Amino acid sequence: MKPTKIIGALLLAGILAFVFFGWDAPKTAPHETVEGVAQIAQRLNIRNLVSAIYLGPRAADTFLEVMVVTLAVVGMRFAREEP
Repeated sequence: MKPTKIIGALLLAGILAFVFFGWDAPKTAPHETVEGVAQIAQRLNIRNLVSAIYLGPRAADTFLEVMVVTLAVVGMRFAREEP
């Protein structure tokens, strides 16, 4: 048998052993901000809570970051111009 087949078989056996006999999935703990994010998602009609986090309170922050980068690029172009 080729070594690659042996290594592949061992990896597959290890993965299957972990899947069937591995640790239990971690338990989720409720967090106080989940309710607020769920309300934002419901108000904005967003199905995914991760998207609600980015589109909700982080939207203004993201917009300001884009403005800072844009102003930096414009400033660098202005500074590089020859008089």
